Amino acid sequence: MTLDEAREHIGDKVIYRVPESAHTDEGVITSVNSRYVFVRYGSDYGSQATAAERLELLAHPCDHNAIDSRAKRCRDCDQPVTDEQADYADELPLRAAVRGQVTVDGN
Repeated sequence: MTLDEAREHIGDKVIYRVPESAHTDEGVITSVNSRYVFVRYGSDYGSQATAAERLELLAHPCDHNAIDSRAKRCRDCDQPVTDEQADYADELPLRAAVRGQVTVDGN
């Protein structure tokens, strides 16, 4: 993400990718200055100055309805998804089976 893109998405959710790690943090862009994007992470009260290039928009035009939970990517748009989205995708067949919509094997 660039600073200009961040300015266009104040109020939108982003994912911060920790360098050289699989860890991510989710937050909301609160403001942008000439050097940093300010993001409020999780339930924090204040915002943290964050390098724009470390951020990715969470709200993407794709609905991410086809998630490859092992690759943690959307099959439709090939964008990365959060751990929470991947975990939820793994649970969907079981939730449908519990509601009686399908069996666990997908039939």
